[in-house]
Amino acid sequence: MKKITSRILWMPLVVLALLTFQTCSKNNDAIAPTINATAIANKTAAISAVPAGQLVVTTIARRNLPNRICHDDDGTLYVTAVLDHRIYRITQTGSIRVFYENPLDYQGIKVAKSGSVFVALGSANAIGKISSSGVPDRIQISRKLKHPNDIAIADDGTMYIADAGHYRILKVVHGTATILAGKGIPGFQDSLGTKAAFSNLTSIKLGHDGNLYVVDGYFNYSNVTIRKITPDGMVSTLKPFSFPISHVLDITVNEMDKDLNPTPGKESIFVAYTGGAITHMDATGHETPLTQPAPFGYSDGPLKTAKFGFPTGITAFNNALYIVDNTNNAIRKIYRK
Repeated sequence: MKKITSRILWMPLVVLALLTFQTCSKNNDAIAPTINATAIANKTAAISAVPAGQLVVTTIARRNLPNRICHDDDGTLYVTAVLDHRIYRITQTGSIRVFYENPLDYQGIKVAKSGSVFVALGSANAIGKISSSGVPDRIQISRKLKHPNDIAIADDGTMYIADAGHYRILKVVHGTATILAGKGIPGFQDSLGTKAAFSNLTSIKLGHDGNLYVVDGYFNYSNVTIRKITPDGMVSTLKPFSFPISHVLDITVNEMDKDLNPTPGKESIFVAYTGGAITHMDATGHETPLTQPAPFGYSDGPLKTAKFGFPTGITAFNNALYIVDNTNNAIRKIYRK
């Protein structure tokens, strides 16, 4: 079979939008001041009253319907905002800038060791690359994509793509893509490589141990399982489908326990659900709630009483969790006071 090579261009209309943004970006940079996130953080009396050593929730930024989140090695956060068509950069000192702006279908986002930012462009069937200075580029990949929802990037630059429309996980090395797992048709089966089956891949995260963790569906149900994929492509299920149905919005993998204490060499998964629930999952799949069962809400303060809306993105850095609270238009942080 002839090898198919597709340039990851951002489609004709996308390219036009890209050129337009490049023309305007210099003016935007010249007149737009840095926004200090600490000036708008929710410094409530509830947080002040929490004893030292307790877990608390605070708001570090407010933006219009943020969606996904990731961080670089310095802890700088990158947040997509679909309706604003923007990617924001939030530093650990609390400043916010527009990192990139274009009318694209931003899905998952990750930062490589090089500092380049990669975004899954679902409706464009592409993966976009933006340099650390905000300059977009084009990459090549040897297989066609169909609605990629998320990406993971190893330290050596190896990329893993949740190629949702093809029901598979791709491994990409220097542009050459191979199928790590997934038979290419919808289903649900734990097995090795192309014998495994996926239903609805939405998020993918890479652990320090080289294992991948993905949010998947279960036949006609979306976002209801968490699967593990070893470096050789063996797929197993950590969170099986069950009733009552709980929809997983995003996950992050980090060496922390449920109290956000470091656990070197022992990774855990933190899970964000519809309904505002955040949980800790150990290597066996056992879950411990971090937030209390509560209706949708918005309140900072002690973790046990804090409320979330629709947490569509989650990442972890330096013994803290950073959460995109979509319906509350907020970026939230869980940390030990």
